[in-house]
Amino acid sequence: MLRPAIILAHEGRHLFDLKDKPGGYSGAELEFRAKCSEVVFAPDPLLLVGVGDVFCPNIGREDNSHGSANTRVMKLLLDWMQSHGAEVAGLDSSRPLLPQFDKLTDDQMRAAFRSFDPRAKENPSGAAK
Repeated sequence: MLRPAIILAHEGRHLFDLKDKPGGYSGAELEFRAKCSEVVFAPDPLLLVGVGDVFCPNIGREDNSHGSANTRVMKLLLDWMQSHGAEVAGLDSSRPLLPQFDKLTDDQMRAAFRSFDPRAKENPSGAAK
């Protein structure tokens, strides 16, 4: 995995968000937004989510901004998989969905995370503000 590129996407996103709204986002919101950018720009988004910075032991920890962001990602990913299940090859809707996240293609994973990203919703063309 190209770790420096992922770090750049994550930390670079913090810079954009802090510039847009200095001091206006909670730590959990900043981490959530940065995770969206990480996944969208990752060369292997499934690997990043599965063994990288999202599916990790801090999920559910509300005393930790990364854990809060990961919890939010999991809930949104589950919702996305429920809404787009028919588009995911091999997805078995009679079984728990999150353990099947590896059935998403890279493009589907990126589309899911773009749909979560408040910045992408505000600026769908991708053009710089």
